[in-house]
Amino acid sequence: IMYSSFYLPSLLKIRELDNQAYIGYLIEDSYEKRYQELLDYNIKAIHPRYDFLNENTMLQLKENHIVVASWTIPNKLEYERLEKLGVHACISNMLLK
Repeated sequence: IMYSSFYLPSLLKIRELDNQAYIGYLIEDSYEKRYQELLDYNIKAIHPRYDFLNENTMLQLKENHIVVASWTIPNKLEYERLEKLGVHACISNMLLK
C-alpha cells in the first residue's frame, strides 16, 4: 500500500500508526518549503507535479535517497524527459503507445 497526501499531518499520523508504511508527500506548490519538510520529517518518497522536476531537483532528491513518483504526466515527450531524469514512477491518465 502506498499512502500519498498533500497534507503533511496525515502522512505523519500514518507513520505513527505504522512506521513501516510507505508514505509519499504530494507536492504542487511551495516546493522549497515542502522539500525541507520532507527532509525534516525523514519522508523517503515525494510525489511532485511533473513540471517541478529538473536535473537539479532530481540530483538533490537522489542524494537524499528519496523515491520520486511524479504526476500527472501530460504526454509521451514529458514522460521521456522524466524517465531520462531517473524518476522512479510516473502517474498519468495517458495511454503510452
